[in-house]
Amino acid sequence: MEFKYTKIGDYYIPDIQAPANNTSYKIGRFGRLRENYLKENKPSIYNHLLMTGKLQQDIIQADKNAKEQLELLINQLKEKENLNENLKNTDPLTWVGKMNSIKKQAEEIVLNDIIFN
Repeated sequence: MEFKYTKIGDYYIPDIQAPANNTSYKIGRFGRLRENYLKENKPSIYNHLLMTGKLQQDIIQADKNAKEQLELLINQLKEKENLNENLKNTDPLTWVGKMNSIKKQAEEIVLNDIIFN
């Protein structure tokens, strides 16, 4: 990779630009968490992805993978806990409590496996 430089005063500044964002994908919560994690905890990886133009792709992929895995885990945990519409109709408070617990478990797994990896 060859850089061109512009002289400003006594200094030569590289003429670099971030690649254009050609995607219309709306980055969600998990994608933003991934970007912040890389920026704060893995600056060398973040800068490498940014300079090679692969940061956006990494964030989008992490967001998509996290959403898919979260949905899958919630469904699996619901089956394991035998959580169904019958319980929702007969005892809604118990259903909400169990559902909140399942969502938190699934989110923690997704965060550790995909986002903070």
